[in-house]
Amino acid sequence: MKIKVKEIIIIMFLALIGGILDTFCFKENFNTFCLIQTGNFIKIFVELINGNIELGLYSLMIFLVFIVGIILFKVLNTYVFNKTILDKSFINSLILGLLLIPLIFLEFNSAPLFNVNNVVNSICISLVGSLILVSFSRVGEINFASTMITNDTRLMGENLIEGIKEKDKSKLKKTLIYFGILLVFALGVISIALIIKFVDDTIRERLILLILFISIIVIIVLNFKIMKEKL
Repeated sequence: MKIKVKEIIIIMFLALIGGILDTFCFKENFNTFCLIQTGNFIKIFVELINGNIELGLYSLMIFLVFIVGIILFKVLNTYVFNKTILDKSFINSLILGLLLIPLIFLEFNSAPLFNVNNVVNSICISLVGSLILVSFSRVGEINFASTMITNDTRLMGENLIEGIKEKDKSKLKKTLIYFGILLVFALGVISIALIIKFVDDTIRERLILLILFISIIVIIVLNFKIMKEKL
């Protein structure tokens, strides 16, 4: 098995985006998780039981949008994108960028909770989570989930044990890739936490968006190059 450098870079940037977006949502979107739906699912019931009905319903909205996104992107990837001349990974990377455009224009974390800005931003980011989970769960020969660190940690451990037991270098290489995913995801979390803590409110959202869009542009360019190689 040969793992292409371009594919590894795409995987790492997807992990970075995952860490950035969920940290941003946790800190700037009423402590919600738009990508990591396990945390968001727990939050729904905790908030409702504690009497925070509006926040519980807000988290429920994000969860339901995520489910709709899973169905939507599964249908598109299965029945639509396969019939185009363009590679579906390239198409999905373009959609990834388009979904984040509203964040440039709409203010986050503004009152009241259910206003247009908050709802549209949360819907878009939740759809990004669905898109990444459905469309980028496999890049090349690597199965992974850039927003599900538990799964990536399990795969890292499995490949490490099997690689040592079977003396399989390809599995040991995969172990390093999964370890890299964890580090890059953590880098995304740390970088956004530091920006929010130390950078002035007037520019920090722009800085975060700049990092996001640079990451997405890299993914789009690399997917375009991979698509050209296949033609």
